[in-house]
Amino acid sequence: MPFKKKFLIMGSAAVLVLVAMNVLLRSTDSNVDAYISPAADRISYDDIKDYLKKIDFARMKVSDYLNSGKTVNRQTIRFFKYLQGMFRDMRVDDHIAAVREYLIEVMDPQDAEELLGYYKKFLEYENEAASLINSTGKLETADDYLRLLSKMKKMQVRYFGIEDAEMLFGAEIKAREYPVRRGAILYETNLYGKEKEEKIVRLNRDMWGDQADEVENSRKPYIRYQDKLSIYDRDLREMDENSRTEKIREFRKDIFPDDVVERLEAVDRTLALENRRNSEYKTNYEMIASDRSLSDSEKQKRIDLLRNRIYGDQAESVRQIEMLEKGRQELMDRYLN
Repeated sequence: MPFKKKFLIMGSAAVLVLVAMNVLLRSTDSNVDAYISPAADRISYDDIKDYLKKIDFARMKVSDYLNSGKTVNRQTIRFFKYLQGMFRDMRVDDHIAAVREYLIEVMDPQDAEELLGYYKKFLEYENEAASLINSTGKLETADDYLRLLSKMKKMQVRYFGIEDAEMLFGAEIKAREYPVRRGAILYETNLYGKEKEEKIVRLNRDMWGDQADEVENSRKPYIRYQDKLSIYDRDLREMDENSRTEKIREFRKDIFPDDVVERLEAVDRTLALENRRNSEYKTNYEMIASDRSLSDSEKQKRIDLLRNRIYGDQAESVRQIEMLEKGRQELMDRYLN
């Protein structure tokens, strides 16, 4: 069997990320209460940052990435993926032989054989993990994703034992679990902002311990702002327009410097003006189009005058968009009806 079939799982991490994002946008609340990841005293925020840092294995010695004589560490899985890419498009036996030869060249032969043993198990694990992901079906909620993550964690322990599984995959699992749990809170439509904020504080404390504030404050301003809008979504929906506008301005002033707040408000004013223009145009357009006392040519003349009056220099662009939309609709009517 060609080894390239073994690389089906190489994209599984990326697939898992895309699935997670899709789930986050449709999450309700999470009922999977037991945390999958270890507590902060075993996998900290610093461990996650170390796991996520960029590493160019082609430019460094293997001895530089090994930790004080330990065969595996938190970067081992990324090193294994580097080996997969280095010796891709080979049959299984040839690939293993090439990896063994490479490892013996760059490290102590005994350590090389030990690491190769982990690598073989890693390949078996990735194939089984790929099958699990492919057979799981559609994931609808955060709970679905967390259950899948929990199954993968159990699979990792089965292949590598608790201690090594945590060392090899723990940071990755935690880096995936946290945003899903946080997203489940953010996008819960039935909770008010204060309730969501209390849940997020508890989640941060449970998963990150003393580094909870650091994790929360590490989010970039625009992300913090978007999160704030999601957290207070229900509150904002239940406010009148003036109260909602004032609340959003309050969020902005808490997060952004004054000049950014001013630019955002300028954008709001521009968008509000555009919405009013579009609404006025649409209302008058429909009145003209539905006036049976006018001929088609008279309707078109009035619509042209209306477009020029409301949009001025932009009238021609609006006309072209209307023509394109009209052509698309005619095509659909011809072939779909």
